Amino acid sequence: PLEDVRVPGGYGGMLRIRLELDGYQTLNVAGTGGGDYRLEAVDSLPQGMLRVQGGEFQGLLPELGLPTAELSDYLIDATELTNQKYKQFVDADGYGNPEYWKQPFMQDGRELSFKEAMDLFKDQTGRAGPSSWEFGTYPDGMASHPVGGVSWYEAAAYARFAGKQLPTLFHWYRAAFIGVWPPIVSEYIIPGSNFGGEGTAPVGTFDGISPAGAVGLERER
Repeated sequence: PLEDVRVPGGYGGMLRIRLELDGYQTLNVAGTGGGDYRLEAVDSLPQGMLRVQGGEFQGLLPELGLPTAELSDYLIDATELTNQKYKQFVDADGYGNPEYWKQPFMQDGRELSFKEAMDLFKDQTGRAGPSSWEFGTYPDGMASHPVGGVSWYEAAAYARFAGKQLPTLFHWYRAAFIGVWPPIVSEYIIPGSNFGGEGTAPVGTFDGISPAGAVGLERER
């Protein structure tokens, strides 16, 4: 453990902190300089995921006021899901396997059958897949871009296919660490993210990073 290490800090601004130690995964996070940072041994976590420290969550959330929740440590993907990874789900007949689709499909107050729902989840050429794709695949040159044009149902089905689950609102906010105090870090993260751009960019392109080390959690317009 490192103790009594002097770093510039305080709540007047945010720092980009990089911690390295032989045998452990390098940690890149945003922070104020204080607090505890935990390094994970090499290969101890699933590839592309990071650990978010749990604790009491309390934040001002639109329409919900100031809810609180006690969270245990959990894992989250370090970046957004790419087109290339989502195509693994499509190619594995994920849209034809009811095993991945556990939530009831609701439309205008009526529950849809599996077939009725799958008839809605089509790409621009009528094949199963995200609505922004054509001919069952993503546009050329977009393999490493975040997948778009998917519904919550499709996202939940992919997560089950990958052996994961979608984060709750509380888990997402804690990993992104926006709009809560102390400190409110949106003003530092958003300018370094893909807000106001012409479209998506390959995941990990921008410098916006959360105190948990996640990138890409500030969605682009």
